[in-house]
Amino acid sequence: MRRNEGKKKLLYLAGEECTNGTGVAKKINNELKAFSEAGIETELVIVQENSKIKKIIPFSSSYRWDNICPTDVDFLYIRFEPLSGPFISMIKKWKMKNPNIRIVLEIGMYPYEDEMKKLSNPITLYRDKYYRKYIKYLIDRIAIFTPFNEVFGVPAIEMVNCISVDEIKIPKRKKYRADNTINIIAVASIAYFYGYDRLIKGLWNYYKRGGTENIVFHLVGEGDISTELKVLVNNLKLNEHVVFHGFKTGEELDQIYELADIGIDVLGGHRKGDIWFGTLKSREYMCKGLPFITEYTLPDDLKQIYRYILKVSDDESDIEVEKIVEFFNEMKQESRESTIKHMRDFAYSYCDISVAMKPVINYLLEEIE
Repeated sequence: MRRNEGKKKLLYLAGEECTNGTGVAKKINNELKAFSEAGIETELVIVQENSKIKKIIPFSSSYRWDNICPTDVDFLYIRFEPLSGPFISMIKKWKMKNPNIRIVLEIGMYPYEDEMKKLSNPITLYRDKYYRKYIKYLIDRIAIFTPFNEVFGVPAIEMVNCISVDEIKIPKRKKYRADNTINIIAVASIAYFYGYDRLIKGLWNYYKRGGTENIVFHLVGEGDISTELKVLVNNLKLNEHVVFHGFKTGEELDQIYELADIGIDVLGGHRKGDIWFGTLKSREYMCKGLPFITEYTLPDDLKQIYRYILKVSDDESDIEVEKIVEFFNEMKQESRESTIKHMRDFAYSYCDISVAMKPVINYLLEEIE
């Protein structure tokens, strides 16, 4: 394939601000950086309106697709938001202005219907399903993080959820503590489908059975079920073993990471039909050199670091904390410094923005013969 010559322009449309320090915000900034480093001139446009009224009116949309007027760009990259009439109309305008423009729609989680069923506005899903039939005529590629060749009749580009490894600080603590404390950390919004309640109940079972290790579970984030989990912790009298830190970023977050021995990925993805490994938090754990626990089936791509990941059952059973203790003791057979190096080196080759966005960038810059 020959490459297009000259600097190309890309307009990136996102439905969320990228300055609030969230995982999504970091991801948007990483993708923008990847496009820029590939020599593509990139502009970001936020399309969401902060209108509470529009979010509850059945047939309205809180996304200002009508305000996105076609400009002279080569590529349009869109982070997925529920499909709607204004979205389809917007894409049609771009295609009419420039039939050669390449339009890529990124769907962060696919399939996503189970997740959308939980939205407060049920019309959103019905509207999305109705407008799917049009996108195969308008969208050139769909970028996804799951192994599908096609989505809604559109060829798919499988990519890896990316992170900027260099922006993640290496832990200062290079040795394990000499006492019997195991600090476990979860960094995410506190939502039902992360399944943190499984670990909390597992801790209660562990101590009920006479467990002797001092295990402390640090939850960093806020979410819909924060209060519910706090009540659960109080009822089970686990306040000394579960700490709610709230939302933290920057230096404050790094300080909590310094305590951590093990990370928690997702323990409740099965609750929304999510079975695919690929969260941003798992990437951050890799960059930190932090062994972690997940319920996802691990892809073959991770074979190099299998020994640093504890796979638990993807069901409603309480987490067997004894297995976590055993896992941690196995980790201690290798120096913490060595674990950090191996996991971080792997992160560079697997999910750093320099490699993770290549499939999309290669498609955009390829010239069709």
